[in-house]
Amino acid sequence: MGRYVFECIVRYNIHRFNALPHIPLKKQPVIINKITGEMLFQEKATGLQRPRDWRSLRLEWEEGRYEVFDRHSKGFFRCEWLQPLAYRVLVASLYAFLLEKQDLIIKTWHLIEREEAESVLEPEEVGTFLFRKDFYATLLENQLGYSCVTLTYLQDVGRVMDLTIIEKKGRWLFFDGDPELRVPSFATLGELLESLPTRLLYALPEEREAS
Repeated sequence: MGRYVFECIVRYNIHRFNALPHIPLKKQPVIINKITGEMLFQEKATGLQRPRDWRSLRLEWEEGRYEVFDRHSKGFFRCEWLQPLAYRVLVASLYAFLLEKQDLIIKTWHLIEREEAESVLEPEEVGTFLFRKDFYATLLENQLGYSCVTLTYLQDVGRVMDLTIIEKKGRWLFFDGDPELRVPSFATLGELLESLPTRLLYALPEEREAS
């Protein structure tokens, strides 16, 4: 039940995001319900029930990622204002908005091997990531018949990690070695990435590849 409610709220947020006539503004005002994480793309909680349950924030699009600011100050939005469900919904929704802002896999696709991926990522901030396709993902795709890509990201300073992502019948999952794919799957790529212990906040655009 909890997972169902979570996914429903995230989908409602994505639907409202997509309904914006200008997807999206570089600086987008939002109000968020501090209990559920429901988001409305407006400046004030005018006319809503329990207006005290809503917080105002501002999404800013900068170099391949969203940053979240308090709408009434110059500082970052204080996520401790949100209850646990609302925080999880916010993070998953931001990943989904990132996918809507740009086709994340295409825009961060790098035709590089592991060694070059390490040299590209190691100078970056922890949480920086890119997509590519290594030999293992190609082999797995041929064996399973599902689309496979390699997520390469900076997990910690000097530590670059690879994960194989599979898209199976509209669901997204990490491959853990089980050919039956008996692992949790997610409705969106954003939700899958949000499930990682390392928060992937910085998408590395293709044009920043090392020469």
